[in-house]
Amino acid sequence: MDTVTATPALKAYIAALSPEARRAFKAVRAIIREIAPDVEEGFSYKIPAFRWNGQMLVWCAGWTSHLAIYPVTDAMAKAGGARLASYRAAKGTLKFPFAEDLPLPFITKLIRARMKEIASAG
Repeated sequence: MDTVTATPALKAYIAALSPEARRAFKAVRAIIREIAPDVEEGFSYKIPAFRWNGQMLVWCAGWTSHLAIYPVTDAMAKAGGARLASYRAAKGTLKFPFAEDLPLPFITKLIRARMKEIASAG
């Protein structure tokens, strides 16, 4: 984790996660920070939120048995194709179970699709 830029609230959130959730959250956070280095981190709905270009990019939360990413926008659904169904828990929620390897390239693809969606709307 980038301890220099993580807020105290984010540091506390990460520290409170289980080891599996912490690993998964840190991996997704690293992806977000790599492809959107100017992302703003904060909290919304009591979970970590990532804003980019003034818009909500994604929320990401570690739970007992999975990592969740919200929302699933139209652009993300299109980019994810049929594979998205494997992780979709609700219309706007993706769940990545800790019992499986975290599909980091797939998650990167989804977040990039969301960034393109935001950029084209602005």
